[in-house]
Amino acid sequence: MSTPAESVRVLDTDDGQVLEIGGRSRPIPRRFRVTMVTREANRVHLHSDDGRVLVASPAQLSVVPYLVPAQDNPRYEEQDERAFLDAPNLPAADIDVSGSGVPLSDPVLGEIVVRVPSVMGYTAEVPEAGTFGGRSVSVLFDAVSRARIEELLPAVRDILADLPAVHEAAVGYLWEWGRDDTDTEEDRARFVAGFGLEAVTVYHSGDFGIDLSDDAGLFEQAFMDGYWPKVHCRADRTPVAVTVES
Repeated sequence: MSTPAESVRVLDTDDGQVLEIGGRSRPIPRRFRVTMVTREANRVHLHSDDGRVLVASPAQLSVVPYLVPAQDNPRYEEQDERAFLDAPNLPAADIDVSGSGVPLSDPVLGEIVVRVPSVMGYTAEVPEAGTFGGRSVSVLFDAVSRARIEELLPAVRDILADLPAVHEAAVGYLWEWGRDDTDTEEDRARFVAGFGLEAVTVYHSGDFGIDLSDDAGLFEQAFMDGYWPKVHCRADRTPVAVTVES
């Protein structure tokens, strides 16, 4: 199916439906199958086959929240749908969202200002949310609306209160991910001690990523300058995947 509506259309592909909007594209959750697209002013109306209608601006619909990949995430489709349905609540340059500009006040993280997504997709950032190993740890919210951030704050506070255990689990998983049969326990201890914790990236799903830094400079061959490992964890803190960021 291809339904044009002033530079907005939905395409059927082998991997599901894709929304093309303003020169950008984003996958549409399988649980929200679009049958018609209409447009009114700067609002796009996406009509699903079960009668639901999602109304959001082009900029709101262009944001693609990060999710832990489906092969590591049994709740992927549910999380994908929930994040997609939250699009009308995202701050965006082409629309005013009621209340989105009012800062959140948290007893641990302080004042949180929700903003139009950055190039990296972050809608809020707290640069000095906690400390680990003598350095500040930031918290980033990836494509999360103000209301959803407020829902996630208790879990974020719990993570910050237990950073040593979160770090240990993340680095331990990274070790198992990259080790080979010749590595020893001494190698493992050196590896774990060599990585610091730089940031916690919170996803719309409540899952999160741990951005690690090679503080000791021991692993430059594994991670080139300007690159670092991110360990992705489920909301219950189970590490499930690794990506290399830049």
